[in-house]
Amino acid sequence: MNIDQLFAAYHRCERFGLRELAFDMLKDLERRPDNHDFDKGHFVDLMDSTMVAGDMALAEQIRQHIPVDILIEPELTQLQFELLQDNETMKKLDVLLRREMTRPDDHLLDPPLIDLSYKFEKTFPALNIVFARAFIIANPDRYHRQ
Repeated sequence: MNIDQLFAAYHRCERFGLRELAFDMLKDLERRPDNHDFDKGHFVDLMDSTMVAGDMALAEQIRQHIPVDILIEPELTQLQFELLQDNETMKKLDVLLRREMTRPDDHLLDPPLIDLSYKFEKTFPALNIVFARAFIIANPDRYHRQ
């Protein structure tokens, strides 16, 4: 295949979830001598969609082909990997928050979002604000009972 055909095939493979094949095509494009203007940003796009799909092993392989200087926020990319790679704490948090979404409004205890917001106040002030905002947005009609 010529370069244009390979790019078109890469895009189709990525769109249909054939990420390993798409990765092979990008590696082929990267090492072609006649493709001096290859944009390694394609690896970033593929890594992002692979992370969303939950294939962290492949995402890590793709990340090895990405120079750190083309990542907009390398620290954020690293954090995303850490959070998405079989993180038991995040799984527990997800279960807790799913429960909150299905719990009746008349429950006596504070919902987990607002409870975590209070707990994060000193230790994680930005998370405190995010959790409080999420609670307020999710409960626009809630009023304080006295």
